[in-house]
Amino acid sequence: MIPANKKKSFTEIPEGLSNQIKSTFSTEITSESETNEKTPPSDPVEKKEAITPEIKTITKTKDLAPIKAKKNDRNGQINICVPPETKTDWKVLFAKSNVNITQGIIFAVEHLKNEIDKGEVMLTVGGVIQKASNT
Repeated sequence: MIPANKKKSFTEIPEGLSNQIKSTFSTEITSESETNEKTPPSDPVEKKEAITPEIKTITKTKDLAPIKAKKNDRNGQINICVPPETKTDWKVLFAKSNVNITQGIIFAVEHLKNEIDKGEVMLTVGGVIQKASNT
């Protein structure tokens, strides 16, 4: 519980803020130029000339492909989902050799490819199967 002396009420709105809210949300709509003419600024420093914004029409003829390319700057990114225990095991294994997880996975897959090319193993849905040696 909060002690009574620490409780603060934030329901009171300062008078200036309530006046600003009332004037902002009043039903009478006046343009900014009419408001400036009716109420001159009290300080000469506050006098500003009415600035009319320039309206420019821009036609875009370029393709959106460059924007999409920026979003996908990571060429070759692969997302894989493994159980947390597997991820931890892999990180520990690779950290022992000062290799990050990405490098470790690349090295492991390259090693597997080399073994398949040499005819030492077969990659199947069931896993990696070592071929019987003829010696």
